[in-house]
Amino acid sequence: MECKNTNGQIVVPVFYQINPAQVRHQTGTYADAFAKHEERLQGTQNHNKIQTWRHALSQAANISAWDCSAARSESELVEKIAMDVLQKLESINGGGIERRIATCKEKAQEKLNKFLRSGEIKDMEELISTMHQLADVKLEKALNSDDSSVWEDLLGTYERLLQLKRDKWEHSQDERDYEDYCATQKHVKHLQREYSNRQHGFWGI
Repeated sequence: MECKNTNGQIVVPVFYQINPAQVRHQTGTYADAFAKHEERLQGTQNHNKIQTWRHALSQAANISAWDCSAARSESELVEKIAMDVLQKLESINGGGIERRIATCKEKAQEKLNKFLRSGEIKDMEELISTMHQLADVKLEKALNSDDSSVWEDLLGTYERLLQLKRDKWEHSQDERDYEDYCATQKHVKHLQREYSNRQHGFWGI
């Protein structure tokens, strides 16, 4: 659970011959085990770990998990759990699209906070660069989807990117910033056309 909280690792709890509620609240055999730990560690430096273990178990029991108490064959259950884990691993190793979007969003928020604190043009440029990365990943997702919410989210990101580029150009009055703004504006119009086409059943810009 510590690795999940600090490094974002995935946890897949499997409750085998145990009710998840007993894990969540440390009742039944868990209550017996903790009573023994309390007695064994009383007065030692490790006594504080007991509360950490309780909290970790409660967290684990609140994660979407496999409850093996349901009536089904164990071989079938093992196969389903293995497939679930494999799919999660493939998503990570392949840089799952949702994971990449979340990472880019987090980076963009950090760059935005930095720019709001400093107001410096170099921080604005870093923010614009990160927003481009976020837009690219969202575009990759949108091009494989006809979900209107995915396309609206993509266009919303590009609108924010356009506003940043416009602000940068108005601040610098540099011809290159103006050309960059116009190029992005043209790209957004292409994407809006693609979105409109897909709503009417046509694909391809």
